[in-house]
Amino acid sequence: ENASVSVVCAAAEVTGCRDAVCEQFAHYNSKSTAEKNFPDWIAKIKDEMPVWAMTIPGTHDTCALHGGDLVATQSLTLSQQLEAGIRFLDIRARHFNDALPIHHELVYQHKSFTSVMEDICEFLTKHPSEFVLMQVQKEYESSGNKTTFDGLVRDVCLQFEHFLPAGAGPDGLTDPSRVTVGELRGKVCVMQNYSGVSVPGAIHGGWVDQNEWDMTWEQIHSHKIPRILEHFQASKSMENVIRRNWLSAASASAWPYRVGRETNKVALEFLETTDRVRNGHGILITNFPGSGLVEICIRHTEESMAHW
Repeated sequence: ENASVSVVCAAAEVTGCRDAVCEQFAHYNSKSTAEKNFPDWIAKIKDEMPVWAMTIPGTHDTCALHGGDLVATQSLTLSQQLEAGIRFLDIRARHFNDALPIHHELVYQHKSFTSVMEDICEFLTKHPSEFVLMQVQKEYESSGNKTTFDGLVRDVCLQFEHFLPAGAGPDGLTDPSRVTVGELRGKVCVMQNYSGVSVPGAIHGGWVDQNEWDMTWEQIHSHKIPRILEHFQASKSMENVIRRNWLSAASASAWPYRVGRETNKVALEFLETTDRVRNGHGILITNFPGSGLVEICIRHTEESMAHW
């Protein structure tokens, strides 16, 4: 968020290509453009539909485009992802010199939290029917600060206060068990998983995660994929709670693009073959999602809408 951040953090950059393998399938895309875009898909969704009943496409480590195959988790920029239909963002900010540069572990991603908010709000200005859910979490080690992480996140968000939800719950927060599409249109709602002061209209808890991520390559099939499918099945009977199914995992052998190829395919096959349900399937949080995976999430939400 200032010149010194760019200089110091850029030194940690690991040189690598942007497109992991430059492939594009229905479930997986490592190219720098999307096959299809869905910039206004929430426009078709009823105002009264609960957000927890939707099936929402999202990205893991949304801004991690730099650092090579071991670090990069996406091939599309934040703005491109929003145009492509992504509506959940996983934003990782380092607290460094009283600023919030975006990192994936030690690798600076040539972006600041302020620029993240600018991109989101520019998109919502052009597409006011849409909303964005955004998790913000502290990444890598803190250094050189007089501010607090939570206070700085709130201060940046308040620069875009018009785009924050009103928050009908206690203390001006958003109640995840009650919030509807209509209440969030044109807004970015922070899913706050850190302690301290709250961002206005944020969601504090009220979600259920499958996020077992520390896996060897062998464990992707033996452990991770079964957990993904179990969470899908359990989600069918969950009401009044946001469910988040992280398709991501990582280790020295399980690189993000390799994991994305496998877990995205499993998720797409599940959604193609399972019945559309009233409760939807929650938020799918992915590495390198393809347009087919995004599109089937949209179709499930549209068909779940018939129950509301």
